Amino acid sequence: MDIAGWFCAVEAGDLEHIKETYMQFVGKINEKGRTALMIAASLGHKSICDFLARLESRQTTPKGVTALMIAAELQHIDIVAILAPYESRMRSDKAEPAIIRAARHCCMPALEILLPYEMCYASECLAVAKINRLDEVYKRIDAALASNFTESFSVHSTLVQPILPQNSLLLQSQHQSQCTQMSGLDGNVGVRVDANTDTTLQQADLITTLTTELEDLRLVEREYEDLKYTCEAYQEQIRELNLDNDTLFTDNMSLRRDKEKYLRALKRLGPCPSCKKSQSELQNLLAENTRLSTELSTIRTNSLEVWSRILMKRALSDEEIKRFAPFVDLIQ
Repeated sequence: MDIAGWFCAVEAGDLEHIKETYMQFVGKINEKGRTALMIAASLGHKSICDFLARLESRQTTPKGVTALMIAAELQHIDIVAILAPYESRMRSDKAEPAIIRAARHCCMPALEILLPYEMCYASECLAVAKINRLDEVYKRIDAALASNFTESFSVHSTLVQPILPQNSLLLQSQHQSQCTQMSGLDGNVGVRVDANTDTTLQQADLITTLTTELEDLRLVEREYEDLKYTCEAYQEQIRELNLDNDTLFTDNMSLRRDKEKYLRALKRLGPCPSCKKSQSELQNLLAENTRLSTELSTIRTNSLEVWSRILMKRALSDEEIKRFAPFVDLIQ
């Protein structure tokens, strides 16, 4: 089997052939820069993805897209669950992790699977949901962030509790005095917790605002890239037109030089003898034709006059007979 047969087997979902030949072709890419795992993820071949996940995971297309991102975008939930442990926390060239792709397509099952793996991108995901007005996604991410904050605060409170040795009377007395002081400040503890909560919420709002601005900048960047590609295409067309223009200019100059060369050669040679003779004969023929045309016009005039006399039944005078005598035979 060659590389084309390998990818055909992946597209057909033929796991047996994949298992027989994977040692030879694993990690190879097709003409679009995709691996067998990416193709299987796009087509929803769960068994092939399960087999190739440990072999081709964390490979990307030329645009930085992974098989997990493809599965999340196409909402292949089973494949997302398979690939999440292998390919989580990776970004494409557009700086989008798989969880943001799942959020954009409002794929809640994929979002639930990816949250434990890509919780670090939750703030960005929240901003994307807010911009695109994905209310369900926004509520779920917001709840996940709140739950994560509560757990972090509980762990922090547990860690900061004093651990005192029981065999030290001095330390025990110090600890008791500290507890006494703290008991007098119980009313302020809640205030401090509320203050910390407000600060954290402000930080979350700031993160959301910054993430929104980042998303806007990414949109501008994508538009810039599109304009850049368009300008490059126009520049390529301009280069081709300039080459064509240069070629036409060169051909035109060459034709002009040839024309001037031929004109100079004709001037040196002058008209050929046969051309001179033909020109003289043509002039003689034109003169003869002019003479004959004049005679024919005269004949027509006289003929019309004779016929008019005959039709009027009037006898011709002697002078008229003499004038028409040369044309009598023609008239008869």
